[in-house]
Amino acid sequence: MRIYNSTIMETRAFGPFIEVPAEEVSLTNFKCMHCKEPVEVLRQVIPGLVPRICIPACRCGSVAVWEDERQPTGKLWYWNIKLLKQTGAKLAIFNGDKPLSPGFSGCN
Repeated sequence: MRIYNSTIMETRAFGPFIEVPAEEVSLTNFKCMHCKEPVEVLRQVIPGLVPRICIPACRCGSVAVWEDERQPTGKLWYWNIKLLKQTGAKLAIFNGDKPLSPGFSGCN
């Protein structure tokens, strides 16, 4: 439990995060084909940066996409998790059509 905005809220681990308010995590309409568990999503506003970032996650890993970009489906989730497993990453951030700096390295 944590206090957010003077309110005591139940928290839980979610994807790459140690504590998020449990009420902000919701289910998607598909399961992961690798771990067979329901995929959950956290939608969070980041003031001044994006309208909302959506982070679907399961035991296998997490993907971050902007709300105005294409969202993962069950079929896309399979390939996203396969990519995460091949690279050893736990979080993939998809940037849509936004330009990246020339020195950006996608695998850290």
